[in-house]
Amino acid sequence: MSLQKKKTLYVIAVVFALLASGCKKEETQKSQSTDPWTEQMNRKFDQLEAQLDELPMATSISVFNLSADTFLFNYHERQQMIPASTLKLLTAISALEHLGVKGQFHTTLHQNGMVSGGTLQGDLVVVGGFDPLLSQGDLQAMARSVKQAGISRVNGRLIGDLSMTDTLRMGKGWSWDDYPSVVTPYLTPLFFNHQRQSGKGLNMLPDPDLHCLRTLASELQKAGVEIDMKRLLISPSGVSPRGKELCRVSHPLSRVLPTMLKDSDNLYAESVFYRLASMKRKSGATPDDALVLLKNTLAHAGCDNFNLRIVDGSGLSSYDNMSAESQVKLLTYAYNRKMELYSPLYSYLTVAGKSGTLSMRMTDGPATGRVHAKTGSSANSCCLSGYAKASNGDDLAFAILTNGVLSMNRCRAFQDEICQLLCE
Repeated sequence: MSLQKKKTLYVIAVVFALLASGCKKEETQKSQSTDPWTEQMNRKFDQLEAQLDELPMATSISVFNLSADTFLFNYHERQQMIPASTLKLLTAISALEHLGVKGQFHTTLHQNGMVSGGTLQGDLVVVGGFDPLLSQGDLQAMARSVKQAGISRVNGRLIGDLSMTDTLRMGKGWSWDDYPSVVTPYLTPLFFNHQRQSGKGLNMLPDPDLHCLRTLASELQKAGVEIDMKRLLISPSGVSPRGKELCRVSHPLSRVLPTMLKDSDNLYAESVFYRLASMKRKSGATPDDALVLLKNTLAHAGCDNFNLRIVDGSGLSSYDNMSAESQVKLLTYAYNRKMELYSPLYSYLTVAGKSGTLSMRMTDGPATGRVHAKTGSSANSCCLSGYAKASNGDDLAFAILTNGVLSMNRCRAFQDEICQLLCE
């Protein structure tokens, strides 16, 4: 066979191969285009985009089909937005990754001195561990441990060791005129009863660490331990040595995250944030120490750390910035690590029409019970991010971040409409 004939046959073979490939691609596209659910969703997303263009507020949206591993809809998905409390998703996922659901918050009581004839010739030191679940019952247990150690009188002081964290008591970018309050907590590693005085409702204490010491001193007296109520000391730099450990009170992360996410509790979120910080620095931990771990989680999720800014763990700060795309990548990362991250996270999220901050939203319609998400709102931000179950059974991850909000009710209603659309 001549060389020219061989070349001709080769060209013909290549042409047939390309034609066959084109036919297969056309058949695949045709198959995809005839999927009723996909066609329906595409039409609805087209209508949604037209509505978004008319809204008098900035919106960033991303929807990802976790089951099909593909994006369904994006709208200004890389726009940097103030995420408000949806930032708690990052704090929660990072805590699950680095601490695990069994990760503990510890508060310890130490005997610093010798005991002679039932009298402690020295101090009692309670070391704060930023445990949001520390209760009066825990303080009572500490008091009993002192009595059981054979101490009936303390000749020294009762010291609160706050050395776990730095001395900052307010987050960067927090509103000074809303501090301290139920929304904006006092940042101290030693407090109990959610920084509230028993019987005072939602009244926040201006000195929750000192109130904790006063209450512990009172419980010591009730347990039969004599102590001078005037010799209470808060030590920001801590005590060294702390002496023999008499009591350790611990609570797991699995008991902290439900309240943090379902009720959007900022104090719980900052407690988790500083607990992460303590993994990097044993004393004097700072927000920057926690951010190292949060940014590790973001990097694992494939997020570009140069295109976002995080300064706290609760989303209270107006300096926080994230995009809808970053949040969806984070949610996808958690979804792909089912047992370690997704299973606990999904169970802790608020449920549309059923629980937490979504209990009064989407109370009927296809989204009811099928949207598990985190809400977020601040002075001009209204956000919603989480998971939805589509009508065809697919799992979806979504993020709706809106800034420049003048009417929270209008914005939430629009977010609810989008969630209903996702679940139809």
